[in-house]
Amino acid sequence: PLSNTNKCEKGKIVFNDGTTKTTYCNQSENVLIQGNSSKLVVDFVIPPQSGGIIYCKGKSVHPPRSYETIAVRPGASIQVNYPKILERDDDKAFLFNSTTGSPITLKCSKKMDKPLRSGVCAKD
Repeated sequence: PLSNTNKCEKGKIVFNDGTTKTTYCNQSENVLIQGNSSKLVVDFVIPPQSGGIIYCKGKSVHPPRSYETIAVRPGASIQVNYPKILERDDDKAFLFNSTTGSPITLKCSKKMDKPLRSGVCAKD
């Protein structure tokens, strides 16, 4: 089982949110970490001549700072690119409303680019 200690002969996973650093040793599944900031760095450290696999899934646990409502008209196409300034790093949510109450079709793409100043990779 997973242990929370800094003495880890078989390897370790270190979670660092900039205010708190937590170290876990040995093999485990379903470790849940909630950071105290908007960043969470995961460091996977294994000894030489060893191997391992890490799989992480991240989720924002707080609502975005801002919401933008976008009206969708029949037959019209709308393109939304965010962020407008690539170095800007914040959460945003979009709410799409049909002006006629009819169903809406969305096609979305997320592209990764160079890290922002915060270390987050993003591109509009």
